[in-house]
Amino acid sequence: MAHVYGKPGGFTKDEYTRRMLRYFCIVYAVVIVAGAAIGFVCGLGQKGGVISLYCLVGFVIFALLAWLVLVPRFERFLDRSAKEASNWKAGYTGEALVANLLDDLPDDFHVFHDVKHRDLAGNIDHLVVGPTGVFVLETKNWRGHVVYSDEKKLLHDGNDKTTDVKALLQRVGKVHDKIKALSGLDVFVKGVMVFTRASVTPNFEATIALQQDDFLMDKCLLWPDKSRKLSQDKVAAVAADLRALFRREL
Repeated sequence: MAHVYGKPGGFTKDEYTRRMLRYFCIVYAVVIVAGAAIGFVCGLGQKGGVISLYCLVGFVIFALLAWLVLVPRFERFLDRSAKEASNWKAGYTGEALVANLLDDLPDDFHVFHDVKHRDLAGNIDHLVVGPTGVFVLETKNWRGHVVYSDEKKLLHDGNDKTTDVKALLQRVGKVHDKIKALSGLDVFVKGVMVFTRASVTPNFEATIALQQDDFLMDKCLLWPDKSRKLSQDKVAAVAADLRALFRREL
């Protein structure tokens, strides 16, 4: 088995938890405010008199207007919040699935899960160092069909998702520069987008690859490529430097 550092999906799991907490806090706050308003008006009504009757009628009118105007918007907000939370949960599930595959790589590989550093342009789902090269993996738990077009556009069911490719390539460049600064090695770093549920038209473009998780090992990480090949000494040096870089996160 590979040498494994860190736990998969920490960032996405934290985001899912944060968004679900926000969702429930908003619902809870609305219930509390509504309950307080109803209690206040009922308290006025217990005193009797014309003024309390006006208050009750005014509250009913206000409640009806609020229901007609605010409730549809609030429902859309809650739906959007719930969908965002669900997407983050799906992302965590996808990362855990890919992590299980990576952990079974041969023992001359080093696998880093969920690494973060201020110099790496954000979170990296998985970083693999081995004799076949250095790989930065981004896991996507999308459904549908994905293709990387000849115009270098990432299309998900026809929708342009090229910004995801640009973000991944930015991290690839940051990892390359950091390895060169730490180890003095000018190694080729390949970006890989892994799709756990979508059907994919495979792509092996020079700097990025699109793969379904079923073919990740044989067609990508274990595929011999002289331009990426690293000696055991270089693998050990790069892995040691990355462990030192990420020591606070692992």
